[in-house]
Amino acid sequence: MFLPSFDLKGKTAVVTGAGRGIGRAIAIGFAEAGADVALLARTEEDLKETSSVIEKLGHKTLVLPTDVTNRDQVHKSISAVRTEWGKIDILVNNAGMNIRSKALEATDEEWQTIMDTNLKSAS
Repeated sequence: MFLPSFDLKGKTAVVTGAGRGIGRAIAIGFAEAGADVALLARTEEDLKETSSVIEKLGHKTLVLPTDVTNRDQVHKSISAVRTEWGKIDILVNNAGMNIRSKALEATDEEWQTIMDTNLKSAS
């Protein structure tokens, strides 16, 4: 993966949505630059795959299955990072989702899920 040259040795990062896509690429990129990375997403299997790649690069990971729309889960995960590593230097609120339907056909529940994930979870 191509990233501008920068050094993150000794830094700790938290990446939401780290199981696949852009979040996975960001997490791996941070590790390539020297950071240890806490991986948050709903799907533990995806997180374990990302963790395996990062650990092969020689960096530590924390696999933290987390639904970012659930404040208690987010607080528990952030507390786990602080307990394990003592600090968080970098936070990437990458988790996001969409329901593929026409806007006027989306249910109130679908719309709320999108808003909770894409907007409220980052606060």
